[in-house]
Amino acid sequence: MLKTYLLHNTLVGRPDLLPGILIYSGPVTPNVSELEQALTAARRMKTVWIRLRHAVSPSRTHPSHDQCFQNAKKIFSGMVNIQDLRFTDEVGQWSPELWDTFTTAKSNRNIERLSLRVHGDYPFLISILRAQPRLKHLDIARSGGTRVQGLQSTDLQELKSLRATLSEAAVFVPGRPVEKLELLHYEVGPLFLDHEPNPVEAHFKDLERSTCDIKDFTLRFQRSWDDNVSERNLRFAIRYLPRIEQLSLVVHGMLSEDI
Repeated sequence: MLKTYLLHNTLVGRPDLLPGILIYSGPVTPNVSELEQALTAARRMKTVWIRLRHAVSPSRTHPSHDQCFQNAKKIFSGMVNIQDLRFTDEVGQWSPELWDTFTTAKSNRNIERLSLRVHGDYPFLISILRAQPRLKHLDIARSGGTRVQGLQSTDLQELKSLRATLSEAAVFVPGRPVEKLELLHYEVGPLFLDHEPNPVEAHFKDLERSTCDIKDFTLRFQRSWDDNVSERNLRFAIRYLPRIEQLSLVVHGMLSEDI
């Protein structure tokens, strides 16, 4: 976390570097509480603190959340040529103001790979995705909230690989050239239980509406599933994705040998 703060602090002071950044992987802002702990520990190490003291304002024991947030807005609005953007903290911790740096007229339209962690409902998520027509790889680990809505048939027409939950994949795959798909296992409970109509089969059926054959498929088995649920989901995958060439099964917990 200290490295993230020092990096952000450097980039704010050198805006001329921002257009040259093509890849970023890390949190959108440093975690202030973790940063304070790191700075406290650093002060106990005299040689380290000498090198750090010029990067940290002497008027405060640690940077405020608002300072970190304002720095992030400056940094990401200046990364106009970013192609690979992977945020490791949850979208739910951000203010919608930060999203404006990507959805305004000056927003970056070169992003080809985007990784997000989302919890709950965030309507502005669709606006950021729609602002990136060159997006080819999307990793959206989303838990909680309702199904994503508002995506148009003309959006994300270059999307080739997707990492998402089943219900989200059923939204993003149809009408797009997705050929690599990894299904996450966050959805548990009623969605995977036996009842009619069966949303699981309907979602798997939506996956066959990719404009390309899905040839690379990864299915993660939730540890809370019983064997019947695991076997059913695997059968749905085989039934509706018959042209799989590479199949990966990631098991969290136990899985019967019969499957």
